[in-house]
Amino acid sequence: GIGLMKVNSSNPVNLHGGVISNHLRAASTVNIHGYGFEYDPLAGDYTGGQLTGFWADDTPFSIDLFAGWMPGDGFYDTYSNIVLVPEPATILLLGLGGLFLRKRN
Repeated sequence: GIGLMKVNSSNPVNLHGGVISNHLRAASTVNIHGYGFEYDPLAGDYTGGQLTGFWADDTPFSIDLFAGWMPGDGFYDTYSNIVLVPEPATILLLGLGGLFLRKRN
C-alpha cells in the first residue's frame, strides 16, 4: 500500500484499487473508481474528512483526506478535488431502474 499520497499534477490521477494507509493530499483532480461511496467530513485524522467505499473488485477502502495549509505547498482542500466515478455495474443498475420507473408510469 501507499502511506501518504500527494497529488499536485496538472493531469488527473485515477485510483482503481489499493491501500492508502496514511492520507490523501490533493491539489488537483483525483478520480476514484468504485461504488458505495460515503463521505464523513468529521471522521479521519487529517481535518479533511474520510471517504469510504468499495473498489470495483469489492475490496473495501477507507481514505483519510487532508485539508489545511502546508508550508511551501499552500492550502489543500482534498475533497473538492475528488471525482467519484461509479463502476459500470452501478451505472447499469441505475439505468435499468430508471427504465422500470418510466414504464410503470
